Amino acid sequence: MRNVLVTLLFLGFLSTNSLRAQLYCTNLSDEPVWLAIAYNYVPNATDSEVSAAETDRWITEGWVYLDVGQTAQLSTHIGFSREFGIKTNFFYYAYQPGGREWKGARKFLIDDNPANVDPHSFKTRIEYANEPIRYNGYPTIRYAPFKGATEGKEGRFDIVLRQTDENDPMMNAEMKHAFW
Repeated sequence: MRNVLVTLLFLGFLSTNSLRAQLYCTNLSDEPVWLAIAYNYVPNATDSEVSAAETDRWITEGWVYLDVGQTAQLSTHIGFSREFGIKTNFFYYAYQPGGREWKGARKFLIDDNPANVDPHSFKTRIEYANEPIRYNGYPTIRYAPFKGATEGKEGRFDIVLRQTDENDPMMNAEMKHAFW
């Protein structure tokens, strides 16, 4: 009962504070990068229709190609929208072919070899990217270590990739318990 109450209070807060924030990524590294994002998603529903299980739905989307110095808008919707549902808690995973990776402690599923890639928009989407059991038998889907995106000014989220960025430490047992 407590979880349902907390969920309803959270959804009520979001519905009164409709967010129109956006997610951007800028590649300030030495080489082009490929990028995937992950976010918590609750589909369009009235507050009373959202179950506690729906609040643990994670989506990954990939792959966008960013040239050196390029900035791309990755999402036009962060927060609550009656039309689009709720998108919160953004994470990212990026890599340079044959080079470095930007990685963190949160693991989400990605498709390593998607059939359709458009370097300018996300074409690969994995629903329930935190539930590998749903993807047994898909040889190109694997876990990747995602970093948290940081909130900038006015609710805008910015991912800035630099060659000198440090990767997050791997999760310890206490951190894993908090997330799974």
